Amino acid sequence: MKTVAEIARELGVSKQAVHKKIKQEPLKTRLQGLAVTIDNSLRFDIEGKNLIKSAFGRNELSTALTKQIDNSTILIDESTNKLGEPSKVNVEPSTEIVQILKDEISLLISQNEELRQQLNDERAHNRELTEKMLPLIEQAQKITENAQTLHAMENVRPQLTNGKEKSLWKRLFSKGKRE
Repeated sequence: MKTVAEIARELGVSKQAVHKKIKQEPLKTRLQGLAVTIDNSLRFDIEGKNLIKSAFGRNELSTALTKQIDNSTILIDESTNKLGEPSKVNVEPSTEIVQILKDEISLLISQNEELRQQLNDERAHNRELTEKMLPLIEQAQKITENAQTLHAMENVRPQLTNGKEKSLWKRLFSKGKRE
């Protein structure tokens, strides 16, 4: 579990920036259930931390792409001739953008692997719990059957004695009399 301060330190941003980001949609909705408050400190599990990091990563990517697009726009504007007709400009993706995209893909692949591992761990845990619960369910069914049998016997007992309870001595020493 990571605190907001620890996540901010890892990202190289302020705690306020992280708080602001996690209050915005759709991140706010996606983080539900992935955070707990311990000692007035908001803490996120691995999946929550990765979501926050990816939200900042996408921001960096979009900022870099916007800068590159702006630079390309300036080049195009500067390359127009005096009549206002644009001349052909060969705009190639910069190595910086390619590297940012590669980094983003690497981050997403690692997050995907972490999520797959968590899913496999949870599946294994669920199988273990199911195996442990089966004997308990069987015991509960037996207890229920026994309780129903006991209840039925308690209902039949007064009918057999016609509502009168005979003591052990009366039953032993009655001379074959039937009531």
